Amino acid sequence: MQTVAQRYKGLVRHYEIWNEVNAGTGFFTGTPEAMFELQRVAYDVLKAIDPGITVISPSTEGSTEDKFVWFESYMTLMAGRNADAVAYHFYIPRKPPEALLPVVQRVQAVLARTGNGHLPLWNTESGYRVNWGATAPLTGTWATWPNLAPARAAAWLVRAYLLGWLASLEAYFWYGYDSGVMGMVSASYSPSVVSRAMGHLVQHLVGSVVDSFVSDNGVGRARVRQPDGDSWWVWSVDDQDRQWPIPNALGAKRALTLDDMPLELQDGKVLLSAMPIRLLPS
Repeated sequence: MQTVAQRYKGLVRHYEIWNEVNAGTGFFTGTPEAMFELQRVAYDVLKAIDPGITVISPSTEGSTEDKFVWFESYMTLMAGRNADAVAYHFYIPRKPPEALLPVVQRVQAVLARTGNGHLPLWNTESGYRVNWGATAPLTGTWATWPNLAPARAAAWLVRAYLLGWLASLEAYFWYGYDSGVMGMVSASYSPSVVSRAMGHLVQHLVGSVVDSFVSDNGVGRARVRQPDGDSWWVWSVDDQDRQWPIPNALGAKRALTLDDMPLELQDGKVLLSAMPIRLLPS
């Protein structure tokens, strides 16, 4: 740890202690107590050499009971010590992004009752399997995941970031950029519908706040507060196209796609799909 900290002082600003510590064989097979001792030593050594860095807890993953038992045991040991942030991998590979919210809430409840509620919660890895045309058969966990068309993956990425923002995740890292199985681009690294969606998302959301979300009758809508006025981001949560009568209470006068193309409003209705659109008051 001393060698790493000295070599990368001033260059590496964030250290995550371990990857998916509760994922079992191939990741870490020791006890929570053993991992916490590693974290404690690493934290002390890193901070002594470079006090300004951020040291993140070992990442945990999963939404099954056994994964949460490990996570809560570890958080009980940690009790707010030896970490500047808590890492969790919010993978929900077989469900749409709306399923993220109850998992985040459960993790936050664990943090609150174990003395870690004051620490920022970071999603340091999550994403979906994307059909980039790979021909080699997959094995293991990946083979059981739905293989999303790139257009659907783009829509789910946008929704995941909106909802992660709403859920107070203070960092959200997509896995990955150039993976041939997951990620934002294919193995050829060419820009894609997914990477372009990420770019438009950043353009619209930097400096904004996502402060509410409602899902009813197959429609999800999130309110985004922006310096130049609020907007509503609206989509079909079951990914089915539908004509939606815009409630008068939203005060929407215009509808735009994520890349700012105008959408036609017919008799106060707008066509929704998996990809969020933006409703603006003027």
